[in-house]
Amino acid sequence: MDAILYRSNCGHTQRYAHMLSDKTGLPVYEWKQAGARVPAGAHVLYMGWMRAGSLVGYKKAARRYAVDAVCAVGMAPSLNAEQAGQAGKSLSLSCPVFYLQGGFEADKLTGIYRMAIKAMQKGIGGQLAWPPRRSARRRKRICLPC
Repeated sequence: MDAILYRSNCGHTQRYAHMLSDKTGLPVYEWKQAGARVPAGAHVLYMGWMRAGSLVGYKKAARRYAVDAVCAVGMAPSLNAEQAGQAGKSLSLSCPVFYLQGGFEADKLTGIYRMAIKAMQKGIGGQLAWPPRRSARRRKRICLPC
């Protein structure tokens, strides 16, 4: 494998990519940097965030590089190996898929994503309220996992 490429929205995928780079010694590049630094056809590990059941940026990465494995970062707590494999099939991935839990940071969202989350918050009765509300009973912050 030649490099780790990632695409991040709130920073969780970026942190995972750099942790993996530290452990493996592989160079790591954000998607925007990769075009100038990683030659077409290079063997890469692609890491991206999940949006509405799709892996953001995977199709572009697969057209330019030989994607040997994928790490999908999403808000769900976890997926077992079978579920990750099924997710890979549903995304039409022909390589191993690994799932890592990310998080939700509304203040880092922009444009259409911010509008969609606001609409979602209203639709589910404020369960994803931001900023986190204090519980009257426990006085603890209610946060989504980071």
